[in-house]
Order: sequence, then structure tokens, then C-alpha cells
Amino acid sequence: MSIVDHILFGVLVVALPLFATIYMFPRLLRALAAGNTGLRLFTYNRIIIQGWIFFLLILGLWFWHGRPFGDLGLRFDWRWTFWAGLALAAAAGLVLSVVNYRYKTSEEGRARLREQLKEIAPFLPHSKEERNRFFLVGVTAGVWEEVLFRGFLLWY
Repeated sequence: MSIVDHILFGVLVVALPLFATIYMFPRLLRALAAGNTGLRLFTYNRIIIQGWIFFLLILGLWFWHGRPFGDLGLRFDWRWTFWAGLALAAAAGLVLSVVNYRYKTSEEGRARLREQLKEIAPFLPHSKEERNRFFLVGVTAGVWEEVLFRGFLLWY
């Protein structure tokens, strides 16, 4: 392991969570309370860019040291476990789609959902542009978080 690995570990495990908890999210809440909804979109952009920077940094580090990318979980395997995982993910997606549809088409369901999400509502999208960007946050986080947290941190 190199010094860069140790620094990256510290940033991912200590610095980023502290930054988000102490600075980024309280700042967003204050801005939203003051009526500045533009900061929500800025925060989504920051999460996307920050994540991809760390992703590329780790890939570059791996390439530089000649490490096998399989150690980060970046390998493809056609065994039955892949197909079982894919089928399970598809089934979960179908169930979530049905539940989502039921909530969206029922006033009672929407009211229950609003109640359940009220504590995190400020962080959720409120416009079409924010929904589109939030979708990108989810897709990109699904990629780089796997490499950072399930790949790099488990390797470390």
C-alpha cells in the first residue's frame, strides 16, 4: 500500500462524512430555509462530480500500481450467480415499480409517503430539473460508490 492509499482511506472514511455532516447539508438546509432552492441543484452536481473524481482517482491509482482491477470488484463473471443476481434485481425493480404506482395513484398513499419522507424532504428534488439531476446522482452513485466503498475500502 502506498501513502496515497492511506490518505484516500482517511478522506473517504473521515473527511467526506464530516464535510457532508458539518458543512454541506447544514448549508443546504439554511439556504432552503432562506428560499434559495438553487443550492439543491448545486449540491446534486457537487455529489456527482466529487464521486466521479474519486472514482477516476482510484482507477488511476490502480493502473499506476499495476493492481488487478478485480480487487475493486471490476470483473465480469458469467456464472450462475450473475444471472441469479440479475433476476433478483429485476424482481425487486418490479415490486418497487408496483408499490410506487400504488402510492402515486392513491391520495392516501401519497399522504403516507409524504409523512414518511418529511425528514429528508429538503434533500429530495422539487422540480423536473432537480428530478433529472437527482436521477443522475442515483445512477452515478450506484457506480462509483460500489468501487469506492465495496471495492477500495474492502481491499484496504
